[in-house]
Amino acid sequence: MGKGSLFIFMILSVVLHAQSVTEYLKIADKNFFAGKYKEAVSGYDKVISMDTSSVHAYVNRGLSKKYTEDPNGAMEDFNRAIHLNNKIYQAYNCLGSVKSDMKNYYGAIEDFDTALILSPGNPQVLVNRAIAKRSMHDYKGGMADCDQAIIANPSYGNAYYFRAEIRDIYMRPRQTHAAILDCDTAISLVGRTTVLLILRGIARSHAHDYTGSIVDYDTAIAIDPGDPIAYIDRSDSKYHLRDYAGSMADCRVAIGIDSTEPTAYINIGNDMDSLGDHTGAIDYYNRAIHFASDSVHLAEAYSFRGESKLALKNPQAALQDFELALRADPACAEAYYARAVTNIKLKQNGGACDDLRKALLLDKKEAEELLLRYCK
Repeated sequence: MGKGSLFIFMILSVVLHAQSVTEYLKIADKNFFAGKYKEAVSGYDKVISMDTSSVHAYVNRGLSKKYTEDPNGAMEDFNRAIHLNNKIYQAYNCLGSVKSDMKNYYGAIEDFDTALILSPGNPQVLVNRAIAKRSMHDYKGGMADCDQAIIANPSYGNAYYFRAEIRDIYMRPRQTHAAILDCDTAISLVGRTTVLLILRGIARSHAHDYTGSIVDYDTAIAIDPGDPIAYIDRSDSKYHLRDYAGSMADCRVAIGIDSTEPTAYINIGNDMDSLGDHTGAIDYYNRAIHFASDSVHLAEAYSFRGESKLALKNPQAALQDFELALRADPACAEAYYARAVTNIKLKQNGGACDDLRKALLLDKKEAEELLLRYCK
């Protein structure tokens, strides 16, 4: 082979190599956007084996690993992308989201801060930082980030959703009516999704619009009949409308979908308790305690079980349950209120006033009447 032929061969090899990298990248991207993340990882592996400088491949492979529950692999890829180009805000944003998933909220916020330096006012990054702040109980900071995201892009539906969530689920006192308006805006922007309908249903329930909340849950169930949360939340609204049979029926559907969902057992317990079957209620609260994997559900189950024990005229056992509830979750308003009521009944209301004040501070409205009566 002559020098000229060798030169042409080398050029063709480079061109073919470039074409193959481009083609593999297209295939990998197609799988990525189709949600076929394992196939996408394999595709990006091929791209990176041929081009170790592809920031795009590292970022998208990292995201694919994040979605296939390989957080450490995802962080490694995002860090490689940053090593190649530390001016790409997406890599910092993605790295922060993985750290947030792993509950490393301080590290996540540092990455989101860097991403915002590179892309000021980016609404997606602001909302991601809001989620991390919310998880650290910095609800005002989370709200402020959502506010900034909405100013930057008034059509960004996620910002309204997460602001509504913070307002109604986390803030005390709740900003329920403002949360409903945020849900309305989000629905007008992105349409009726199950998560938005369920969130608005919860907010309507907190506003005592139980009929309106049931309409939202009905629509959510029509969209996704396999979502147990919609049935559980609908059961709660039915409970407040004293439709105990309907409430229990919804919870049994939810248990059929996911037998480990503690709230379903708690709600059936509440229905039974309201119907006067306190022993049966305790059995369901015990099941909830067995399946509870977080402090909030555990505290609720202990607190309600204590109330059933109180109804069975066992106040000392009830007080023990209220204590267990508060150990599990020191912000359990129901436990403070129930413990106060029990101590008042036992005429041991020395600490009851403090409990009532804590319950009221945590948005348990019923505590206000007892405070006025017993704690002048």
